[in-house]
Amino acid sequence: MTGGSPDPEQRAAARREVLLARLREHNQRSAAGPAATWRSAQRLEVTADGVRRGDLIAVGGTPHRVADVREPRRGRMRLEFENGSVYVLQPWAYLTVVREQGGGEPVRRGRT
Repeated sequence: MTGGSPDPEQRAAARREVLLARLREHNQRSAAGPAATWRSAQRLEVTADGVRRGDLIAVGGTPHRVADVREPRRGRMRLEFENGSVYVLQPWAYLTVVREQGGGEPVRRGRT
């Protein structure tokens, strides 16, 4: 071929090389350990009794991380945030939370 552009086979070979290089880089990053890999998170709509420790909740447009979740009295959920704020909600109140993959602990039941 006498033009400036490579033929389709050469383009396909070049593309394969680029993809293989990206795959090798990804595998090296994954083998380096958890600090070097990406974390994944998902946005969920849950009731107040489905909130877990470590969830992010936007209150007035400001994100707050849940530090503790308790059920102090039957029928109420107490959410304590890392900044010290506390919300007490009915268990059926719907909230939108951002949860990191595998994060969260179960609710502790009992008096506070």
